[in-house]
Amino acid sequence: MVENREFREIIKYDNKFTQMFQLGDLSPLQENMIYSIFGELRDVYDENEAAIFSYSSLAMLAGNTFYSSREQKIVPRTGKRFETTVEELEERMTKIVYRHPEKVVDGKVVSYTSIPLFKTFRVDHENKLIKIHLSDAEYTEYDEVTTEDGTKVKVAVRRTVKDLFNNPEWGKKAKYIQYGRDYHNLLKSKYSKRLFRHLADWRKTGFVKDTAEELEQEVLILDSPSLLRSKGTKLQQAMDEINTLLVDEHGLPVIQDLTVERIKKGKSITHYIFRFKPFDDDLRRIVATNDKVITFEKKKELDFKRKMAIVMEKFYTVFPKGSKADNYNNKNQLKRWLETMDHELVIEALERTGSDANRTFGWTRTLLNKWEVAGYTKLSDLRDSHPTNKDNRPSNVPDWSEPNYENGTDDKDRLGLVVVAVKSAIKIELSKTPDEDNKADIKHLAEKLLQEKLWELKDKGLESLSDSHFEETREQLLTEILDYFKV
Repeated sequence: MVENREFREIIKYDNKFTQMFQLGDLSPLQENMIYSIFGELRDVYDENEAAIFSYSSLAMLAGNTFYSSREQKIVPRTGKRFETTVEELEERMTKIVYRHPEKVVDGKVVSYTSIPLFKTFRVDHENKLIKIHLSDAEYTEYDEVTTEDGTKVKVAVRRTVKDLFNNPEWGKKAKYIQYGRDYHNLLKSKYSKRLFRHLADWRKTGFVKDTAEELEQEVLILDSPSLLRSKGTKLQQAMDEINTLLVDEHGLPVIQDLTVERIKKGKSITHYIFRFKPFDDDLRRIVATNDKVITFEKKKELDFKRKMAIVMEKFYTVFPKGSKADNYNNKNQLKRWLETMDHELVIEALERTGSDANRTFGWTRTLLNKWEVAGYTKLSDLRDSHPTNKDNRPSNVPDWSEPNYENGTDDKDRLGLVVVAVKSAIKIELSKTPDEDNKADIKHLAEKLLQEKLWELKDKGLESLSDSHFEETREQLLTEILDYFKV
């Protein structure tokens, strides 16, 4: 793979980008090139200066390389064919526009402003360079802000295309999609790349439901009758490629347990549901490939001091400072468990035993001792030991509950369990990041997790989740969750 640390290993941009701009049916190399460019623009783009890419750096970024026996190293491939690809890319990119709606009547856009993606895209074959300026055309969006008295109001904000790539508050106020450039480039099929980018936007939830139109036309870009007739083959080929590239550390794909369910009405597919394990292996640099096996740079583990700080932060949300539980012996025991257990498992114990305000640290101690005897060292051990919902049907039983749990809950209780499950999942995610102000990330995660849980319950016939009440119920539960996290 490319051995050049000056390039960004992670491509990252506002997830509104995919909603605004449809890049069309590009070739695999063109997709590698343009998305690598977007990755390099992040947080460094200056509208007063052209962003300049040499052909050699662009080829290296896109993985268009070969091993030179003469030079004894990997070198970029920038011949005539590459120049033709650059020309074709320029021709396509200068036609990409976002139609920003200005007036909507009865659900139909009656007036709009066309916002181009690029202001200029200059190709210089003589000096082997491309020079680009993103569009500086402005458009208006409405952000929700909370006033001093707690009222939420919509405020008009003027934005430009560069705001999709330049943002000082990633994960705080900006929702974003990110994925590893090396892994993205390693996927050979353009359909594999498109499916991977789509799933990467849902990497934390492991669940995404698309309408047939969304997946077939907007994600996979099957833009002709012949392509639509082969949609099943294209999707299966994309999934097969993702499933056959294995990570050397565990011998499994980057996206584990990836499955797709097709929902039909009559003979027509109306929806696709993807399920998979949350993933992050792709966010590391690839250092070697051997046939279908990928060797990633080793994960940087949190040091012990940082893990202890994360656990203590959770401890004080369960047992307030100055409480009876806040003593030297209890803190020392937490340190001892961290020597043999991952911090996420310790946090899970605090979450469970702290749900009842009357419980003491003794409950936590008992649970962690029990897990220690059972040999649990990480959160996945706990999940694997309680294989609930074996037949893979939707269930409102919380993950990792007792296998003999009997469901005697009413609709209100079921929705309450959903809220508890979403809160717990968000808390676990928050424990993994040092960001102090990540309200946008919380909201984004809450929306995705809640949507997943509610879709699982919808088929059980809950009146509050019927088509006429679904959105109202979702909004009420989302508000409850966001209020809990003070978002």
